[in-house]
Amino acid sequence: METYHVVPNAPESRSDPTPSWQTTMTQILWGLALSTLTLEIPLLQELLSFLGLLLLYLGFRAVRRENKWLFRCYVFTAVRCIALVPIFALNATIFQNQFYTSDLGYLTNLASMFLVLATLFSLWRGLLQLRKASGVEASTRAAGGLVVWYVGLALLSVVGMIGLFGFFVLIVLYVFCLYRIFRFSQAVTAAGYPLPRLRAWLSEGRLALCFTGCILVGVAGGFLFFHSYSMDWMLLSAPPSSQEQEIKEKLRDLGFPDTVLNDLSMEDLQDCQGAQQVVVDEYTRSFEEHTTSDGKVPQLHLTGIGVQLSEEPER
Repeated sequence: METYHVVPNAPESRSDPTPSWQTTMTQILWGLALSTLTLEIPLLQELLSFLGLLLLYLGFRAVRRENKWLFRCYVFTAVRCIALVPIFALNATIFQNQFYTSDLGYLTNLASMFLVLATLFSLWRGLLQLRKASGVEASTRAAGGLVVWYVGLALLSVVGMIGLFGFFVLIVLYVFCLYRIFRFSQAVTAAGYPLPRLRAWLSEGRLALCFTGCILVGVAGGFLFFHSYSMDWMLLSAPPSSQEQEIKEKLRDLGFPDTVLNDLSMEDLQDCQGAQQVVVDEYTRSFEEHTTSDGKVPQLHLTGIGVQLSEEPER
């Protein structure tokens, strides 16, 4: 007679320890680094934010069943990923400066900062529970240090007191906290504590493709439909007359700038007929009080022109 032995099933909340906590936490830490790093380089900042949030989402997706705090990290990151699609679409339009300088843009920035802070706090509490569940002795204070670091960064940004030395100190502290969290994940992996078992409907690759596709569709739509102002062009009924051309040539020879000359009507040109001297005064005015969220100062270029006629002292 053949005998069969029933092997008890593994606990449903656990799976094979590969990938390990070290691998998943490395993904999360890279996501934190890339999504926090700010570089004033066109397109690079957006690319880093996109990659950082994608890594964060995939990392927290793998550990969301471990405890309620890591699940909250997953939810907060998912909200940030969803919000990134309309933000990228808005950045491809002509309305981005108008939005970011409005009250709604200010509230959006506050909400984004709150989500980051809530994610860091939940990560700290989640790692504390993971430490108890795994039985490791490694400290999780570095995760709490990230919360303090981000609050300090936000306060210094509001006050505007971050110099070069302060920026260097902040970077060193941030890297140190990330390294200590990485060491904690190594200890959890060495203890043999496995990742939660998940039933994934979509693989990481397909999720990344879907997220990328949504971003590209939003950016393409914003660029194609809202990247320029509508213009009501009107064709001239007749070509410029010889008199108009003659006056323009005379003014141009006297130093009248073409940027203004081409905008003059026929009546304006006739008023300048017989010009003897042209004086040009150009200057640029900056509006620091209307500085945009990305640090750009709006500027207005002004051109003042004086025309002296033969029969009048000056016009």
